[in-house]
Amino acid sequence: MSTFWRVTVTFFNSGVALRGQNVIWLEDPSNIKTETQIAAAMDLNFWGPSGSSALVFMTAQLVKAESYTIQKVSPAPPSGGIPVTANQVGGSQATLVLYPTVGLIFQLFDGGAGSAHRGRIYHYGTPSNLATNFIPNATAASRFATVRDTWLNAFGPLPTSGLHWCIFHRKLVGDARWTRVTDIRMAPFLHHQRRRNFATGF
Repeated sequence: MSTFWRVTVTFFNSGVALRGQNVIWLEDPSNIKTETQIAAAMDLNFWGPSGSSALVFMTAQLVKAESYTIQKVSPAPPSGGIPVTANQVGGSQATLVLYPTVGLIFQLFDGGAGSAHRGRIYHYGTPSNLATNFIPNATAASRFATVRDTWLNAFGPLPTSGLHWCIFHRKLVGDARWTRVTDIRMAPFLHHQRRRNFATGF
């Protein structure tokens, strides 16, 4: 039986003093990873240090990964969330954020058919140079191909981090609630996430 973790990534946009969050589900088949080790893997492979090929490569400079809240959710009993401060490196794109609540969509797939086998996360900090009329442009496609390879290498079917990125299925029980991500794609349109609007919250 594996250990499953809920990782809440909090981003900070210093241009407008707003925050956004993504929730990432990770499986540790070794059952030995600690909260600090998981946060370090996220900082290195999901967000990345300055100049890396992880998400920092597609994010505006005013946005940084601020912290990771790590919570063991299975096996029982679940733990409380442990906040770990990120390295707080800003994005590598020297442009402004397109709009605080609008971002690229990264679609997650586990190899099965149908909507039950898909997930997604909203990019927080999409820079204006990666979109034209709210459609990802050629630069976005090129940079995403690099980020995708980094993510799948670290968290995919044969993860160098030792952690598998998963899709969470709320209606299932036991370990069946999580299936491993086998592919990541970028949606053809940017989307607005209302929860990130001013005075609305995350």
